[in-house]
Amino acid sequence: MGRSRGTIRNEASNLDNEGDTKSAGRPRKIKKQTGRQILQAAALGEYTSRELRNMFAKDISVRIMKRLLQNAAHLGWRQSKRAPKLAPNHIVARKKWSSDVLAQDVA
Repeated sequence: MGRSRGTIRNEASNLDNEGDTKSAGRPRKIKKQTGRQILQAAALGEYTSRELRNMFAKDISVRIMKRLLQNAAHLGWRQSKRAPKLAPNHIVARKKWSSDVLAQDVA
């Protein structure tokens, strides 16, 4: 197999303890489900970050709520397109209209 006996023995003994290890780092203040609910409500655009905090998680600071909203990619600002592309028949109609208006001004 290309592995030493000690490595195999250690891996086999770790299988018995799988799931018992603690995760590293500070625990999150907002659970995943609560975070999803907050982002759903924020997507409506009807609430401020303080109102969202009061509705879902009163034990966190407003700054944590703002950080959650800022890191949500789908809530970011996106520049809209200037105008939709014109269909070929609309281009023809627009040119015809402009030439008719110009013809009326000359007459």
